[in-house]
Amino acid sequence: MPGNADDRELRALLRGEPAAVRRAERWARAVVAARRLGIPEREREDLVQETLLALLRQAARPDFTIRSSLPALVKAIAAARCIDWLRRRRPQAELLEEPAAPQPSPEQQVIVLAEIARADALLAGLEAKQRQILLLRLRDQLSFAEIARLTGVREGTLRVRLHEGLKRLRTQLAQAERLPKGPESSSGGGSA
Repeated sequence: MPGNADDRELRALLRGEPAAVRRAERWARAVVAARRLGIPEREREDLVQETLLALLRQAARPDFTIRSSLPALVKAIAAARCIDWLRRRRPQAELLEEPAAPQPSPEQQVIVLAEIARADALLAGLEAKQRQILLLRLRDQLSFAEIARLTGVREGTLRVRLHEGLKRLRTQLAQAERLPKGPESSSGGGSA
């Protein structure tokens, strides 16, 4: 949909507008800095930059479209960069003055990435307008006034959309928790 907030934000990012670049970096850092991934601080900034570079490469393709939202796309690219980093990582001995914090296991790292994917899936279940305000307000911590300037929507309307989006997320989470987890959760007696 040409002209929507994500398209405007992407165009601002492609023009190199500092505010748009900072927002995209913040979205990428949210994934890269997840403690349970165990990515050392010295590696994080490179992963953020790799994320933005990959986004710019994707956006340059003629068939490029934003399917959910720009922040979700940036986070998905960041998660892929983190997975790539974890795959090519080789154990390296480091001399530290203090003992290093325990690194998360590969299983814990997969759990974190699965949680990120689950959150993105829940967000994808919202209407685009609800998702946009929820992400801008809660994740990006923008004020309603800033969001109103960015989107051209009145603050009162934004507050209603946020309320409705949170209500819908609560409903989705409650429904997801009620779903059976697998075959072991079904009731059925064993044979005697």
